[in-house]
Amino acid sequence: MQKSVLIAMSGGIDSSVAAYILKEQGYKVTGVNFWFFGDEKPHKELEQFCTKTGLELIFYDARELFHEEVIGYFNSYHLKGLTPSPCAHCNPNVKWKLLTDIADKYGIDHIATGHYIRIVKKGGTARIFKGSDMKKDQSYFLWNLDQDVLTRAITPLGEYLKADIKKIAKRLGFDFLNKNKESSGLCFAAGRSCSDMLMDYIPDIKDKIPKGNVLDRKGNIVGTHKGYIYYTIGQKRDLNLLTDKKLCVVEIDAGNNILIADTWQSLYIKEFVAGDTSFINPQALGTSKEIQTMVRGFGLNPSGNCTIETNGGLLKVKLDEPAWAVAPGQPVVFYNEDELLGGGIVKSKR
Repeated sequence: MQKSVLIAMSGGIDSSVAAYILKEQGYKVTGVNFWFFGDEKPHKELEQFCTKTGLELIFYDARELFHEEVIGYFNSYHLKGLTPSPCAHCNPNVKWKLLTDIADKYGIDHIATGHYIRIVKKGGTARIFKGSDMKKDQSYFLWNLDQDVLTRAITPLGEYLKADIKKIAKRLGFDFLNKNKESSGLCFAAGRSCSDMLMDYIPDIKDKIPKGNVLDRKGNIVGTHKGYIYYTIGQKRDLNLLTDKKLCVVEIDAGNNILIADTWQSLYIKEFVAGDTSFINPQALGTSKEIQTMVRGFGLNPSGNCTIETNGGLLKVKLDEPAWAVAPGQPVVFYNEDELLGGGIVKSKR
């Protein structure tokens, strides 16, 4: 019996070619285009592609859920003085959740995306590995997917390089896919800065969060800022300092609208605490001697390995080599070579 699969299709080259590959592999393919934000239903080219390839296509208005889950999360983290990762939050709570729900509604066997990752299934469980194209690997944002999703998921681009996908599109006569601008950064930013988005999303933000003081670690006033919500750990821009010293934000006190500033060298750390953990392969934590960490964002990822100590629901992460500008709120993700083990949220630097 022919197996069916529902694939998320953005209208870009990756998900489009992924859908074509699945069809060539013998699946009955249905595409779903999620309408996450904006006023216009997008992607006439996506309809053109699906018509040419004989794929069914569903348009799904997910704007309400996206605004509630992703924009709401983005706002709340900034209000708390934390550094959010909207993509890591969106994947389990919106994108993959909707894929699963819609597949269930239509009686579709599998779910798929155009992510450059590999999912390996064995003995009723699934594990995630980095994609063959390391420059395009997207495993970092998928650390908190559960087994109910992963055992059902297919990611056909995991074994491909981006260059291969472009060649396939050209060979099939879908050159227009190569011309589409590749997405980067926050999908809902639409060219806006973080400050602009916060002003759009939070009513009367300037009245709620006025200008405040910048202090050094001893509590001395060394400058002013335009409101704590517009800053992140490691930021130097937009600080109105009263000193010639080169300082950056090292702590955010949201409750008192205060920023703590120090030298950028002071942001190197070799240990921190993480919580809200989720592990795809927890067994590897106790058996592997080589566990690497990744903390993507404004700071720099640590090189080398780490050791992990459990303390209740928290993890104490000790790094072999220091990381710079690790910020509370960011995801920390653990790997054993190419395998994604799981991750959590940075809670504190000690």
